[in-house]
Amino acid sequence: MLGRLLTLLLVNILLLSCGGGGGNGTERANYTVRGKFVASDVKGLRVCAYGNCTFTGESGEFSLQVPTPTPELTFYLGEIELGSYTVFQDGETVNPFKIAGQEAGSVVARVIHAAVGDVSG
Repeated sequence: MLGRLLTLLLVNILLLSCGGGGGNGTERANYTVRGKFVASDVKGLRVCAYGNCTFTGESGEFSLQVPTPTPELTFYLGEIELGSYTVFQDGETVNPFKIAGQEAGSVVARVIHAAVGDVSG
């Protein structure tokens, strides 16, 4: 009888001490992050974070469900990864320089302009 009580007590201690921590990799999307990607007409860029993706609209605007208010967003032109950027506020404007830095940003901007046929940009 004492052995059984000790076993139950040990099981309860273990169960109580295991709460909270880990997670199984599936994050709940509790926030909606809105923003705009600006570089020529960038309709159709894919924007991804935490396994959720969306596409930019006519003017580069996007809206994405994420588990944090400040996610790192990754931008794609077709299958080409343009770069990533952590947004710090809802409605933030993102551009090639934010996702690729000053020097590489001009290259990313040229790629985007060429892809959409904007030779003046």
